[in-house]
Amino acid sequence: MSVKYFEPFPPKTRGDEFGNLAPYRAGRPHRGQDWSPKENSDIKAITDGTVFVNTWTDVLGWIIIHSAKDGHWVLYAHLAQQSPLKKNDKVIGGQTIIGKVGGGKNTPSGTASTGAHLHLSIGKANKAWSNPNIHLGPYDNLIDPLKHIEANK
Repeated sequence: MSVKYFEPFPPKTRGDEFGNLAPYRAGRPHRGQDWSPKENSDIKAITDGTVFVNTWTDVLGWIIIHSAKDGHWVLYAHLAQQSPLKKNDKVIGGQTIIGKVGGGKNTPSGTASTGAHLHLSIGKANKAWSNPNIHLGPYDNLIDPLKHIEANK
């Protein structure tokens, strides 16, 4: 099945990359890709799917996780506020607004946020679809978002 993925913001706004071993992570690789557009910028879904998590986490702040038609899941973290989307809502890649960029001075969102940005993770599906911490599963279950977006354009 061919599934299209969209980059959520222009490449010039890319920040911390998947797998980055920054010293402040104590040897743990970055589990996603960051983009740093302006605070409160609209975040559009990067692919079609169905919402299964909309919650707050202490580390990632407001998050949304949705399925993708290729069997993966997509996580958007550090939203400015809770998304209006509900469990089982359908999203359309490039169209549906997931939420707004948070984590900045006016929209604190989780202890892992060092400024306004979107943290995006993509992972392989498993049986824990309802688990808001699905992104904390084994690193081997994660996919480099940029490589996935480029491969599925």
